Amino acid sequence: MHKTDPLKRLFHHTRRFAAKKWFNYIRPYTIGITGSMGKTYTTYILSKLYKNAIVTDLNLDTIYNIPITALKLTKNSKLAIFEYGIDQVGEMNKHLQIAKPNVVIVTGITGVHTDSEHLGSLENLIAEKRKLVECLKEDDYAILNYDDENVRNMATHTKAKVVFFGSDPSKCAITFNPQETKLSLNGTTFEVTDQEEGLTFKLKTKLFGTQFVYNLMAAYLTYKLIESRNESYKVVIIWQFEDIISKIQPLKGRMSFDKIAGYEVLDDSLRSNPSSIKNGLETFTQIELNPEQRKILVLGEMGELGSSETEEHELLGKYISKMNQFEYYIGIGPLQELSINSAVKNGLNKDKTFYAKNAIEAGLALKQYLEKGDVIYLKGSLLRHMERIIMTISQEGVNCDVVSCPLYNSCRVCKFRYSKYSSK
Repeated sequence: MHKTDPLKRLFHHTRRFAAKKWFNYIRPYTIGITGSMGKTYTTYILSKLYKNAIVTDLNLDTIYNIPITALKLTKNSKLAIFEYGIDQVGEMNKHLQIAKPNVVIVTGITGVHTDSEHLGSLENLIAEKRKLVECLKEDDYAILNYDDENVRNMATHTKAKVVFFGSDPSKCAITFNPQETKLSLNGTTFEVTDQEEGLTFKLKTKLFGTQFVYNLMAAYLTYKLIESRNESYKVVIIWQFEDIISKIQPLKGRMSFDKIAGYEVLDDSLRSNPSSIKNGLETFTQIELNPEQRKILVLGEMGELGSSETEEHELLGKYISKMNQFEYYIGIGPLQELSINSAVKNGLNKDKTFYAKNAIEAGLALKQYLEKGDVIYLKGSLLRHMERIIMTISQEGVNCDVVSCPLYNSCRVCKFRYSKYSSK
């Protein structure tokens, strides 16, 4: 059993104590974001809207990130933006001991981290994330995704003012028109309506995917709330929001388009759960290509789904079987083999599939199959390290073939890059 270094443990406890005292001394107006998907992009969007805010590091584990972010505050800090991620029961309480928010955004709930090593169940996950809205006071705000029933139900667990975003104009403060969503290789355009003001406007963004409308609606409501506190005019708020949003670049590995070894790659390889993969596949099907171009799916396993992992991967295969806009589907790892078998069982031509035992095998197969002009959708959970596929097709050296790795660092800097992961 792994034991933490006593000195490191003491340092972490000391830092947490100092962070709590410093945050309570500064008392910035604080935005807290949580959810199973979309929280990092929502945090990222808000960081671009408020460049003077103290913001959570997007690449650091939250258990360290919360105290580190709190200690970045200065005496002049007015606004802080925290991403509250959790994967253990009781972890949200530890975050809230340091920093309690004034505004909470809950993006959506799906069954990630519900395996026995983490939260153990979907009910535990919901209860843990709900603590963030439960801690709010009467003059605070809970900004909730109405289209997600598990998030919508959190409205009854808070004293704060509840503001919904989603697709129902009778319930939500801001809505979107899916018929007016336009997708191109340059980004996505959304039509949204501020129901409170009766104003409809277009959001042109370089973010690639229809799902980003939820991040943008949540960010807009937060931006409007804060700017209204500053007594800004409503039309000016919309104009400023449109302008800033139009300039935001996609995050690497989170629905970002890259040219790799002469091929177009839609890189969505840092996270994979049942909701995000379906959103990604839906976006991929909407891309219009020239007749000679082909779409290729390269999918790694979804991680940390607990007892539902078999069912979810089989449901994914069934979903893929209904798609008819791809030429080839490569699945990596035993759980993806379940997806492939399910897809074939539900009508997908077996000749359009390839099962790879690991990422290296998938990269070599893909390299043999690719043709000029092909567009690849790359998706998998972080610890499946899908970057090894890109490294293989671009002829970078990599030999580690483990399907699921416990290390978070990139394969490009990993000491096991040219060998195979070993816990020894």
